[in-house]
Amino acid sequence: MASTSKEPIDSSTTRVVPQNHSSSVSHKNIKSLLLNVSCLLISSYGLIFITKLQLPSNLSNAGHKQFLTNISCVLTIINYLFAIVSQLLNSPSLYSFKNNYVHSIALILESIVFIIYWPLKLFFIHLIAYKRDVDLTDLGEIDIETTIPDGGLSSLPFSIDFSIHFVPYVSLLIDYMFFLPNFTISNSKVFFITFSLSVSYWFWLDYLIDPSNGDSYPYPFLNFSTSSRLIIFFIVSVVALGSFLLHKKIHSLIVEKRSLSKSL
Repeated sequence: MASTSKEPIDSSTTRVVPQNHSSSVSHKNIKSLLLNVSCLLISSYGLIFITKLQLPSNLSNAGHKQFLTNISCVLTIINYLFAIVSQLLNSPSLYSFKNNYVHSIALILESIVFIIYWPLKLFFIHLIAYKRDVDLTDLGEIDIETTIPDGGLSSLPFSIDFSIHFVPYVSLLIDYMFFLPNFTISNSKVFFITFSLSVSYWFWLDYLIDPSNGDSYPYPFLNFSTSSRLIIFFIVSVVALGSFLLHKKIHSLIVEKRSLSKSL
């Protein structure tokens, strides 16, 4: 009678490897599994905390669902769940789908959050946080004095800041660089996905926010004219695309270096 047991997934490729050669592969899979489980708990904790915070009136109508940080964190949590389930079920097809689409999209979004958030928080925090309730009915004439250097973010507990602005991106990057195969998704698809995400977020904000009702955009640097926001969205999309392609290149170099070291 044919054996019905499932064989483990090789986390350096998407192929199935024989059972009797799986010791090192299983060891790598366990590390990836532990990473995803621990980061699932950390990011979920941060997301639950941050979504319970009371927003100022100029942001309250659109709610927490307007923030890119929260949106990307939700997708990253979904990626963690896909990673855990695909390894526990030992499903090559689910594993491949998760790696090439869920993980890649989450990495694109989290790279945007990481690249924008930390430099602005350290040097220009008034561009990402509001001081008080503001009335920006004329987005073409924003008064930058309605924000202050700490923007209220200085009171955000480090554990929360760490769990939603640092852990998601770094965990996705570590998992990708050390435990996963390189993305097989084509550059043209990445281009399409990146700009589709940008356009989707644009219309999502347009749907949620009504400036005539006293609403303002989730981040002060977006409270400008439509043409200025278009330029900002385009620049961010290009940076996200470049970051993703750089990640792929670095992954290839790491794999190449490993292969050379093994051959010596």
